[in-house]
Amino acid sequence: MSTKPLISVNVPTSEGQGAEGIHSSVMAYPSHSQYPLNAISADDNPDTKGYVSNTNPPPAGSGTGEKNQDQNGGSVAAGRPLHVTPSEQKHSVLEHACTIDTSRFWAVLIGINGYPGADALRGCVSDALAMEDFLINDLVVPKDRIQRLLGPSRDDHFQFMPASSIPTRHNIVETLWGLVDNPNILHGDNIIIYYAGHGTRYETLAGGHLHSLEALCPIDRGTHDADGALISDICDREINAILEQISNAKGHRITVILDCCHSASATRSPLSAIEKERSIRPIRNLSIEDLLKTTDKHLKRVPGIHSVLEEGWQPNMDSHVAFAACSMVERALELQGQKGTRGVFTQALLSALRYGTLGADASYLDLLDEIEVQWRHSKVQAPLVAGTHKTASLWFKD
Repeated sequence: MSTKPLISVNVPTSEGQGAEGIHSSVMAYPSHSQYPLNAISADDNPDTKGYVSNTNPPPAGSGTGEKNQDQNGGSVAAGRPLHVTPSEQKHSVLEHACTIDTSRFWAVLIGINGYPGADALRGCVSDALAMEDFLINDLVVPKDRIQRLLGPSRDDHFQFMPASSIPTRHNIVETLWGLVDNPNILHGDNIIIYYAGHGTRYETLAGGHLHSLEALCPIDRGTHDADGALISDICDREINAILEQISNAKGHRITVILDCCHSASATRSPLSAIEKERSIRPIRNLSIEDLLKTTDKHLKRVPGIHSVLEEGWQPNMDSHVAFAACSMVERALELQGQKGTRGVFTQALLSALRYGTLGADASYLDLLDEIEVQWRHSKVQAPLVAGTHKTASLWFKD
């Protein structure tokens, strides 16, 4: 059987086969009884000790990673696993912070633990808060430029949070669209979009080819809105369309960071008690065709936007640079440690930014080299970077 994904980017794997998906393109409220209207307190998070958890503010060189050409003329670089050893000082980020106007940075941080039942995660909210800590304390990004959508589980320590700050499908999509219309964001400003949570993959066989779509999983996936309509995942085509509109309005200095995976498989070897995979099965009885129709309906709000149902649809790789925790055939894991549960990729990313050997002219490909992941277990995940501008200076420094 041949494989022909609906969105295609070839990513080298250990077997030499290609993998495709969201890594190239990048992403009615639930009832209050279903999801806690609370956020984990930053004071209880060892990575953000001393913060006061607050509500969401209003919208306001080259590396050495292996490269492979995608079908859109761009390329994806895949990192090789290696050990990241922190040095004594935070020299990497300081060199960049001294040469970039970080007051012109904006961020959307999404972390979801509170999926139902056995699908619940533990480290995603902490990862999002750790990313916020880096932006505020290391890059010196103004706190009011950061929007948070946090979905804690019932086991998290939390305090009250309004419904508008829960990472539902509606809130995630509307927050991203809000970047397009925000008059305070100037053309050329840096925009960082971070997601930690479950990913999934939808597949169908047609014409002898296996077609696939990758998606991010909001906290209310699989439930129904006030009109009784099924709340779907957010597929890669919808995410790419939104990113393209943000880029058209604000420029291409957009960095997307995804700490999730899209294996959606129940055939993997079992994980240990301290491990958890950030991937989940697709929504039952939701086909690729239905997901695309739902996506197309959501996107009709924008006059002139290309339909995701068009034959030969391709992602716009000029609009952003995307980091992914692993390839489609690998697992993005979170690990329980002495300081709580954390995503392997996010932990390595922040370590690379703070303690790596990045110079003032380092590129996104250089950052990939710094966040290549190795850990104590035999399982390995290798991060990826994609986008036309991945050779640009980190944070698009002029």
